[in-house]
Amino acid sequence: MATNHKDTKLRRIGRLLPLLVIGGLFVGAFLAASNPLFYSPNQSARDIYYNSDREIFTTFFYWYRSNGSDYATSAHLVEQWDAATISKVNNFTYPSNWPGPTNANDMLVNGYHDAISHHPPADAPQYNATGDVVGTLQTGVMSNITSWFDWLNSSWYEWEFRNMMKAGIDVFMPVDWWNGQQNYWAYEGLQAMVAEWYQLRSKLPAEADVRDPTVTHDVAYAQNIMPKIAMFFDTTCMKQLYCWNLSVTTGIDYNTAWNTYQGPDLKDPYWQQQFWQRIQDFYDVVDNTTAFNFHGSNVVWLYSDGWFSDVGTSVLNYCKAQFLARYGRALLFVGPNGWSKASVDGMCNWGSCCPGPVNPAATGIPVGALGPGYYNIGAVAGQSPIYYSRDVTAYKAKWQTLMNEGATWIHVETWNEYHEGTDISWTQEYGDQWINATREMADIFHQMHGVIPFAGVNFAAVIVPLIGFAALCAWYWRTTKKTAVPMREEKKLE
Repeated sequence: MATNHKDTKLRRIGRLLPLLVIGGLFVGAFLAASNPLFYSPNQSARDIYYNSDREIFTTFFYWYRSNGSDYATSAHLVEQWDAATISKVNNFTYPSNWPGPTNANDMLVNGYHDAISHHPPADAPQYNATGDVVGTLQTGVMSNITSWFDWLNSSWYEWEFRNMMKAGIDVFMPVDWWNGQQNYWAYEGLQAMVAEWYQLRSKLPAEADVRDPTVTHDVAYAQNIMPKIAMFFDTTCMKQLYCWNLSVTTGIDYNTAWNTYQGPDLKDPYWQQQFWQRIQDFYDVVDNTTAFNFHGSNVVWLYSDGWFSDVGTSVLNYCKAQFLARYGRALLFVGPNGWSKASVDGMCNWGSCCPGPVNPAATGIPVGALGPGYYNIGAVAGQSPIYYSRDVTAYKAKWQTLMNEGATWIHVETWNEYHEGTDISWTQEYGDQWINATREMADIFHQMHGVIPFAGVNFAAVIVPLIGFAALCAWYWRTTKKTAVPMREEKKLE
């Protein structure tokens, strides 16, 4: 009987062997799938982002111009409402938690509507030798905002750049509307912006020396701490150019063209060239010193593909070739899902100020987006009323979600879109509350490096071994259970 007992043990070991083999294959497949040698092309492309510094982007709106109480010559700050607009606004259905007035007449001052929901300082701040603000920031709305709030005013740009540094912003993206015919403010404003970037860079070393006289700070120090510039290509301007061309060449009314036609076809070589020209105009001003550079690549962040009849498959590659030939640098594109047809490098939908996280690991650059909230009383005549309340705790939770998902670039929407109330910059309504909250999360984000656990694993590679392993476990459990009683009887007979 002892021999039979020995045979039984051997049979049990024999049944274990397939289990051990499949288990070994499973472990091996898992390790191989998470090893860079076995990464898919998309995983390999993402690896460079995971092993580089985390980057925080934000959209910077610079189309504002205030002339104080002279509303007629101000831009993007006030608007005059006629009877039809007042009637439309009064017929809107407002969210139940809408915090402002719902009667259009209560939104007017002498027939003008305040077109910004949140407000910057009413006058230019003053700074001391360390770069800190002297005195109290001037408050007051609309007519109290002096002419300092202007796309050509260097002091306004200085103020915003200083606050971006406080918030931990790495890259700000001017929202560019220049299309060669319309929105010249975008081009001349960009030139003023870049000029002030250099001016502020020259001031920062001396301010740092005053704060810490034991260390001599130089231009390289300032260069390192200042936010860099990337292009936010507001593609609305391409639809504008399309309609302008139609009005000139065919005589069709511009507004009729806007309401009739979807927009240009980017498969057309002419429109590919026009698309590229917008990028060239931007980066002819934003030089290699001021531009954000990621391993030899500059960045263009795209707005909606909805302004085109077809984005085609080649326009982005065409622009990359033109960019390399002109500047000797590569170009990366980030944009909404609609640009995937054109092989965008990273996908990030606009509008993440509203609830719902963005999965940054879907493809290409691991990008995520978030924002503090939405309150569009400033733009209510052109949109239906939208309101998402601001909550610092929820804002920080969005940051944590994106970090947990493996985002290496995060887009904060927005720095200062005051019409829709998606801003995190200093405002009369919130002070620096959102700057401080952003800095808190930015400090955590900037300390991250490398791939989060399992971020690089191709789980598809381990599914078959896993199924086999589970099946053998079940088989082994059933067969062991059947032989357990006979084995106990054998021991009794011994």
